[in-house]
Amino acid sequence: MLLLPFHNPIRVAEDAATVDILSNGRFDLAVGPGSDPGDYATFGVPMKQRRPRMHEGLQIIRRCLNEEEFSFTGKYWEFNKVRMTPKPVQQPLPLWVAALGPQAVAEAGTNGYHLAAAPPAPLQKIYDDALRTAGHDPQQFQR
Repeated sequence: MLLLPFHNPIRVAEDAATVDILSNGRFDLAVGPGSDPGDYATFGVPMKQRRPRMHEGLQIIRRCLNEEEFSFTGKYWEFNKVRMTPKPVQQPLPLWVAALGPQAVAEAGTNGYHLAAAPPAPLQKIYDDALRTAGHDPQQFQR
């Protein structure tokens, strides 16, 4: 599990693609926002930015893995004319997100990420409903 708010998302995408190639398509990328205030103090990142930074980073990672070239301007990152090669073997590369609360589980489903958690039934329903609303089949996603 990679605590994405502390990492450059282009570098993460490049590393993930490399490991996927070396493993012949057997790599899944799992990220989370982290929850230890000490980690956030160490890296000088405000704790309240943990989920927005993670989701912005995931947007960039997806674009790196799936697009030939793109530019991105967000709240935390700005990149121009990114061309990442080589691409991973798996298309798409499985992306997993650690989520425990109702809002975080709904965000994971809305964005079409596998869920790196085993939530109780009420949270599972929130995740599945968010997947369906976003046009995804919950049967195609792992928990």
